[in-house]
Amino acid sequence: MQPHDDEGTENQNPGNPSMDNNGQDWLPGEDVSMEIHEPDSSVRPEGGRYTGLIWLAGFSLAMGLLTVLGPKIVEEYSYAYSRGQARAEYDVAKVALKEKPLDGISTMFEFVASKISPSVVHIDTTTRDLSRKDLLYLRDTKGQGSGVVYSSDGYIVTNQHVVSGAETIRVKLHDRSVYDASVIGIDSNTDLAVLKIEATSLVPGEWVEDHEVKVGTMAWAVGSPFGLDQSITSGIISGRHRRVKSSLFPSPADYVFKDLIQTDAAINPGNSGGPLVNANGQIMGINTSIIGLSYQGVCFAVPAKIVKKIADEIILQGFVNRGYLGVYPEMVSYEYAKKNGLADTSGAFVKSIAPKTPASKAGIRPGDVIRKWNQRIVESELTLFNLVANADEDSIVKLVIYRDGSELEKSVKIASRNKELRNGLLKRESSQSLEQHRHD
Repeated sequence: MQPHDDEGTENQNPGNPSMDNNGQDWLPGEDVSMEIHEPDSSVRPEGGRYTGLIWLAGFSLAMGLLTVLGPKIVEEYSYAYSRGQARAEYDVAKVALKEKPLDGISTMFEFVASKISPSVVHIDTTTRDLSRKDLLYLRDTKGQGSGVVYSSDGYIVTNQHVVSGAETIRVKLHDRSVYDASVIGIDSNTDLAVLKIEATSLVPGEWVEDHEVKVGTMAWAVGSPFGLDQSITSGIISGRHRRVKSSLFPSPADYVFKDLIQTDAAINPGNSGGPLVNANGQIMGINTSIIGLSYQGVCFAVPAKIVKKIADEIILQGFVNRGYLGVYPEMVSYEYAKKNGLADTSGAFVKSIAPKTPASKAGIRPGDVIRKWNQRIVESELTLFNLVANADEDSIVKLVIYRDGSELEKSVKIASRNKELRNGLLKRESSQSLEQHRHD
């Protein structure tokens, strides 16, 4: 029996004393220590290599598909988003419009058209062409325009240039009835004319007060552009007191009105003589001219207050009687006011004076600035034009003029422009003023 060694190593595998705990054979006295090696990283199983190739191929295929199909996908997504957005906006608008928020505006437009249409007329004219020397080939020239019923008994207001020189004038009313018209009187200075037709129970237009016409006021132009009668367009009042020169008046002395309303409501050939109305269907002016040969957004109308005054005088006496002073006024510039010590630019600068006229007899000189008319401030040369035109013959007017740094008072006796025209004095004044105007 072998003695038991308490200090020795206990055999962990008593069944086979020659084997260690790992099942390895060993011999007594043999060194049983083992060498441990790190695995070789360069050696990979065949399955791992194939997996990398598969991933590379898949990645390349995905990139190829993305290159080919990517833009199409983005485009389809963009279209889908746009369609979705449009559909959402449509749904919102559909719900909102069920409340009819614009019905009030639309109805107002309809009411304006309904109120003014019975007062608007279409005008056809025929003019004999006398410019040809061969009388066998004389032919008529047709023209057209618009007009407004001024009174229920057949007076019509239109532009002077619509009926000027016409051999025949025919007026078509809102109900399509047609009447021959005669010219009661014209006023070339304001480009207005009054016609008369044998009709009754007409619907006259309603005229607005001048102070109600303001820049920004909504405006509708009604007439027969290019022969399309009862056409209506809309816009706003773009400006007031516009100084617009006309080829009808070649002489500076003949610019006696030029106080026009500007609008961007579409006015075209054929609209001349038709009304410019406000949101109440009231007439603010008579459409008279445009910038250019067709609509460019800058159109003009004679103010209602001028139209009524001219029409009333023509109906009463067949002509317009204007006052006459005998000056050619211009606007006071800022430079002139500053240089000559004027507090502001109000007033009318006297450019020239015709001899033997009320102005020359009263001692008014070229270079004077007319500042007041019977204690009323003269805002501009247009104000003076209107004050003179509305003055009665032989009336005495007290003027305050600015000359050489001080104010002077002058009394002037107003003459009649019509008499001066008949006497030929105004014609001479026009020629002299034009000649001086060219040399200044």
